[in-house]
Amino acid sequence: MSQILHLPRRSFLLLAAQPVSLLAQSSSGLYDPQPPANAAYLRVLLPLRMSGHWQLEVDGKPRFSTLVSGEPSPYLVIGSGSHQISVKDSAGKQVVLHEFNALPGRANTWALSATDKRPTVFDDKTSSNKLKAQLSVYHLGKDVQIDVLTPDGQTKVFSQLVPGSISTLAVNPVQVELVANAGGKPVSGRVAFDLVQGASYSLFLMPDAQGKFQLIGAINRVERYTGK
Repeated sequence: MSQILHLPRRSFLLLAAQPVSLLAQSSSGLYDPQPPANAAYLRVLLPLRMSGHWQLEVDGKPRFSTLVSGEPSPYLVIGSGSHQISVKDSAGKQVVLHEFNALPGRANTWALSATDKRPTVFDDKTSSNKLKAQLSVYHLGKDVQIDVLTPDGQTKVFSQLVPGSISTLAVNPVQVELVANAGGKPVSGRVAFDLVQGASYSLFLMPDAQGKFQLIGAINRVERYTGK
């Protein structure tokens, strides 16, 4: 039986029309500062074949120290322009280094298929519809089209997704369980979301070390911004 990933309601920093939530608190007051208007947002997703914990750096500065394969990092708040994005192992050895050109006001997902290849950079969508939840799916495999649907097969949420694509929908804030089919064959993994109004969620269709597809879910998060 496939393991079901339940993602409950939580007070995460959620990527919506305003990328940083006012729920965050700081020691100096009730609210954290807002990111600059020209800030960009970047998260990184490592392939499932990279086991262990990794450190994510931007321009040589550590930004996220517990990056796990198959789990996207929070969106990092970065300045617009060119940046060096690197991933290091627990011993500090650099295994990935690529340049990324961040555009102001844009959010991107930077997905690696292997350490020796350039990442696929997705232009993520944001939503101003506070009455709906936003659901995006990323096809990170090759060759085959994929459908995302409910386990009973009655509702197709996404159809005929092609490799390297992203698709985004505004959906009702309900509890939902999702599975996927690749070329008509079931994909391993089920994801259960408790969707919240104004929040954003992601599904990733990724091959594992054996090349078999896995369905992975995540709540979109933005790192706490302190202005430092």
